[in-house]
Amino acid sequence: MSDSQPRTGLRLVMTGLVLASIVVVGGFLLQRAPEDAEPNAANEARPTGRAPREVGGARAPSQPAVVEARPSHLSLGTRSPCEGAVRTEVELFNRGETPASIDGWLVSSSAIIVDAQPGFTLAAGESCKVELRVSPWSFGVNAQRVEFRVKDSASVRVGVDWEVQAAIWAKPSLIVRPTGNRPRRVVLERIGVDGAFLPEPFTVLSVSPLVAFVDDAAPAEPGVATLLVDFAAIDEIAAHATKEDRAFTFGAAGRWKTLEILVRTDCGACPELHLFIRNH
Repeated sequence: MSDSQPRTGLRLVMTGLVLASIVVVGGFLLQRAPEDAEPNAANEARPTGRAPREVGGARAPSQPAVVEARPSHLSLGTRSPCEGAVRTEVELFNRGETPASIDGWLVSSSAIIVDAQPGFTLAAGESCKVELRVSPWSFGVNAQRVEFRVKDSASVRVGVDWEVQAAIWAKPSLIVRPTGNRPRRVVLERIGVDGAFLPEPFTVLSVSPLVAFVDDAAPAEPGVATLLVDFAAIDEIAAHATKEDRAFTFGAAGRWKTLEILVRTDCGACPELHLFIRNH
């Protein structure tokens, strides 16, 4: 037997021992793997002595303002342009725990004017009265509303209803300023309770303030009179009027918004006709 045979046998024995040790070590690692698969589990289970912190946790919300209107509905009955605008008021009450800012309001009809300036604040538990001016220029039954806007809170609605009857009716019933300063023609007609035209003669005696005059060039017709409204004259009077002048309403910048004028006639059913004029 040559010397290479013992060496070959020894080499085989050594190779077998190495393979056996690899198998043993591999089996040990496979048994340990389930414990090491989630290396953070032990750390998460270990108490740290500190409460977990909520990331982005919500703060306690502030209580919104709660405003209510008293009353929430106004019934004005039967009105007439021969009586003029109806002045009434509602009370806004903040029954919440935080201040309430009244940013403005919306009205469903131009016949309703809120005679106040927006942007006022009610402290918690505070109230204030707001005047409403309702002009009876829309014939028949009217069911309208005012919606007061409250910042960061629900708006407040007030319902208003009335019925309009008249003996003399203006066309247009709402006199809106035209472009420029040219006069606006307004036709006055004598009508019955049902709104039907009556060919009954009447005469315009005067206008106050003096911002309109009879149009003598208009065709003469029983039961009809025609006026021309002079907006340049209104501007002149408004420039010297004060906020206490109840015929006018003014905007925040001091510009006049509306004017109510009085037309006196010889009609027994309507000796004073109130006309409502609006600036654009």
